[in-house]
Amino acid sequence: MKHIPKQELHGFHDGRLSAEREREIVLHISSCNACRMESEDLARIRSWILSAGDVRPHSSFAGDAETRAYDTEQLEGQWLGIEKVAARTVLVLSVLVAALTAFSMIASPPASASVDAVLNDDRQDSTVVQFMVEHEISRDEALVAAVTKQE
Repeated sequence: MKHIPKQELHGFHDGRLSAEREREIVLHISSCNACRMESEDLARIRSWILSAGDVRPHSSFAGDAETRAYDTEQLEGQWLGIEKVAARTVLVLSVLVAALTAFSMIASPPASASVDAVLNDDRQDSTVVQFMVEHEISRDEALVAAVTKQE
């Protein structure tokens, strides 16, 4: 024998089923102990709920809920606010630009020093020599670059 689904038993107790289906359920319950017990449990729960009467929340419930919602909104805004994200992004980009600028100044020697050093074949200028060695630049390439840069 197939049992009655709980959803249908709820509908039976709430009076949402057709008269024909209600008769079928009453007939089934009379012969099926499991469905009868389930139906009695649902009837008991329904009567408890209906006997509770009109239930109203405490008078401070709405204010408490509003306060909690506001506090949660403030907390989320504190960590996820677009202003703070934008400020942090600007700070990171500023530090990055400053670091790249400093690196580029260190990586290439001043133009006037390198032109003089290359033209005069001054091997005493350690900055120019070091730069040329690190970047594998020949004397001729340095001269062409120096002359081109001066023009």
